[in-house]
Amino acid sequence: MALSPSLGINATNSFPQSHQTVAQGHQQSQPERSTSSLQLYELFWNAFNIYSDERQIAFEPQMVEGKEVELHQLFFMVGALGGGRAVAEKQLWSAVGAKLGLPESGSQANQASINQLSAIYQNVLSDFETYRHTSLRSTDPNAAFPPPHHLRVLRPEIEELASAPLHSRQKLYDSTLGEENSLRERSNSRFRGDVNEIISLASKILGNRPLPILGKHLPRQQPPASQAFVPAKYDSEDVADLLREAAELRFDSSEMRALANLDTWAAGWDQRAGTMLTELHQAGPNAPLDRAVWDTLFYEAFSHNYVLRRFNDVARVVKRIRLLEELRDLQDTALTMEDVEELQRQAVNCHLPPENEQAVKLKELAERGSQWCRYAHMVLEQPVIALEDLNKLVAPPCPVPVFPSLLEKLNTVRSRAREIEKQAIAILIPLAGHRTPFADAQHLVSNTQKDFLIPAIQILAKVAPQAAHIEKTCFDILNNRYSPQASHKPLFEELRDMRNTVQKVLWLFIIPSFDIVDQQLVQHDAWLGKLPWYRTPEPAMQGKLIVDDVVHNTRPEDDKPPTDPECTCICPRPVKATVEKQADAVQCDECGAKFHSKCIEGSCPFCDHHHWNGSLTKTRNFEFTDLLPIARAAPDLTRNYSLAWEHMDIIITYVDRLTRAIDVFLATVTEATINPPATTFIPQTRHFLRKLYKMQFSISIKARPDLPSYGLTLCHLHRVLTNNTKASQDTSQKKKTQRRPKFIFTAEVTRLATDGSRFHGYCVRYDEANNPAPKPWRCPMCMIRKGKQYPQSPVRVRTVAEQEADVYVDTKACLESYSWQLIRKRLPPPTDYTIILELERFVPGSNQYPDSSFAAKPPASAAQPQSSVGPSTPAPREPSQTPMLAVPSAGLASPASLAPSSLDGSSSTIIPHSRLAKRKVPASPATKNPRRVKRLLGEGGKAFDETTSQGDYPIEK
Repeated sequence: MALSPSLGINATNSFPQSHQTVAQGHQQSQPERSTSSLQLYELFWNAFNIYSDERQIAFEPQMVEGKEVELHQLFFMVGALGGGRAVAEKQLWSAVGAKLGLPESGSQANQASINQLSAIYQNVLSDFETYRHTSLRSTDPNAAFPPPHHLRVLRPEIEELASAPLHSRQKLYDSTLGEENSLRERSNSRFRGDVNEIISLASKILGNRPLPILGKHLPRQQPPASQAFVPAKYDSEDVADLLREAAELRFDSSEMRALANLDTWAAGWDQRAGTMLTELHQAGPNAPLDRAVWDTLFYEAFSHNYVLRRFNDVARVVKRIRLLEELRDLQDTALTMEDVEELQRQAVNCHLPPENEQAVKLKELAERGSQWCRYAHMVLEQPVIALEDLNKLVAPPCPVPVFPSLLEKLNTVRSRAREIEKQAIAILIPLAGHRTPFADAQHLVSNTQKDFLIPAIQILAKVAPQAAHIEKTCFDILNNRYSPQASHKPLFEELRDMRNTVQKVLWLFIIPSFDIVDQQLVQHDAWLGKLPWYRTPEPAMQGKLIVDDVVHNTRPEDDKPPTDPECTCICPRPVKATVEKQADAVQCDECGAKFHSKCIEGSCPFCDHHHWNGSLTKTRNFEFTDLLPIARAAPDLTRNYSLAWEHMDIIITYVDRLTRAIDVFLATVTEATINPPATTFIPQTRHFLRKLYKMQFSISIKARPDLPSYGLTLCHLHRVLTNNTKASQDTSQKKKTQRRPKFIFTAEVTRLATDGSRFHGYCVRYDEANNPAPKPWRCPMCMIRKGKQYPQSPVRVRTVAEQEADVYVDTKACLESYSWQLIRKRLPPPTDYTIILELERFVPGSNQYPDSSFAAKPPASAAQPQSSVGPSTPAPREPSQTPMLAVPSAGLASPASLAPSSLDGSSSTIIPHSRLAKRKVPASPATKNPRRVKRLLGEGGKAFDETTSQGDYPIEK
């Protein structure tokens, strides 16, 4: 058998990078190599690459006569002849060159090639020969060179040449050729057949088995790189049978001699394998393995087709080495569950110890993969799949082997869930001006919750029902079908809570009915702000108190006055003044009406028109006609559900009924019926005034706001009736009773100090230390009223509106003459400390024409008397600066004397009855036939509740 110069295609895959050039050059320049040549090739290059890497040596392809020398053939050829030193001593380089295909010996070209070949071996392979010899000492201490078991691929002549002495080399050549020639000549056909059969069988035993290709197991998608082992067919019994047959035929050959030595070689191989296996077992599961040593032992077994006892154990170790290398290379590689299972099967086949580090990692990887698979199946079997679980399965926190088909199914389900999540996030975080109808969000939630559990959908599932509830509530409100539960808040408070909820949480939804209700709520709040009693600090301006007063004073059964003639107070109780309890009652000097002192403060409300023309500041400072446009502007939400609207409706309805009753009464008042007046007119007029006075706001004719109010009309009527009554009573008297004028000063109507005092002591010359006050002490105003001189200082009186500085009021003359108007006089400027009192109001006396050159002429009208100097009464102050003065309990005063001045500058003097009798009473408002409030405003719904900030509470009708 001759060596084939070809190379294996896959042999260079295991070479280091520094020697890839040499190996690739062989691969590109030679045809495909046979199995036996591939065995030699791999054995050589595995060892030679390790040797070169340790010494960091790089070799280029070696050329002889333009032909590349295959180093592995040269190395094994020289090794078979005893090594480089033996070949040089025996001068066998020509035989080596002949086997390598160099020119025949004897030629000049042959000698040059032999020299080049010797130089190549000396420069490249001699040191490697020493390295190889040293590395095998531990395996075979007696080996001088690697055992030449592969020499069966060489010609037998080279074996004989290698074993012959140096001086008999040529004789061996000749004798070998002679033996071959004589053998051919002696053989007959039968002998040749038997010998050839024996030699053929011996060649099969001695021949090479196909070398296995131990490739990587992953990736599994590529074609398998490994080749199965071809088991040995012959054992020691087969060899013994062949040797016995050869002995019987009495022939000898190199094959028979090799068979004779085969048992020895097999025993040595088993011995070395046993030693290495024992050392491996003792070293532990994680001991490092020398791949080159085990590969040499492993591939050496394939040099013969002979059964070796420890071959399977060595093969498993070789597979284990490659598996461990592959596992180390796959540290950062993503593996599928099929890959892990394949690696586990290989680990079992090569008997990888469970305690091995890579085996432990592979087991952990398999357990993680199994857990992942179980978790994936459990998630997919759930009726509602959580997106969080899908994310954990698709992107686990640590590398986990998976089944690709199962992962693809998970990705498909996760894609659906992610798309739904994207839609939910688009609803929860909308772009500017792109809100979503709440019905679409509910539809998405209902369709998704059947299959998936997604956080964004869970958020929508919480807020979408809130939006639906608000929409239903607002829809019922708009259709006047809302009926709150007992535990609910008031409607408008609930609507404001809805607004806050929508603004903070549900702003991302379109809620149509709520938008309409919210607009009406804004209109309702604006409407509430127009109410006169809305959020006022005055207790009397609370809506419920106003309604209570209106309802109480507009009862139809109370339209008639009390039958008791002593019921003249503004309260319905009779006034019974006794001598012992005179302080409990006061009487008006003008109309004679009696009042409880605790019921009235100031002037008589029946006679003094300042109570009705707006001159006096009242707590309920609004007019009834102002409520009508406010009521017309009320939105539907207010009409249907607001308690403020119910109060408004009650006030307008009840007041309208009262005005119709007043109109009916005024229609009966004519010129003929008031001269003299009927006995029931004055009590009826007082009864209506009593009702209007308690309601404390102005009530006018709705259709004619330019006409005076009902209170002012009834007040004038009362004055006419009382004056006519007095006139009829005075006609029987011969002499009119004289009445002195009265003075009301500014200091009297100003507000008292916190300690109750009205004057500064130094202002009225009150010095208790140096000039003790007389007992009892009288103030300057009291002394002037009595027409006496103030002892501490001179006192002068002048009106508030007086323009001339030297004009003063002659109070003494007014008192002595019972003057009907002020009497003025001129005085020089004061030279000493003088108290000047300002006259706030003048109550005329009974004498209309006093004898005084400085007195004013009779006034043009009873409302404002004039004088030659100036107005007889001072200009009025603001109501806040002229508070009402309580009626003294010592005696009864005239109601005119207690009334503040009007805002238009008119005198506080009551119009004389002689003039008032000739004044035409204004037409009754009832003749105008004003429309009813219900017809003006429309029917209003009932209120359920209102915000407590307005101070309103529901009332019972």
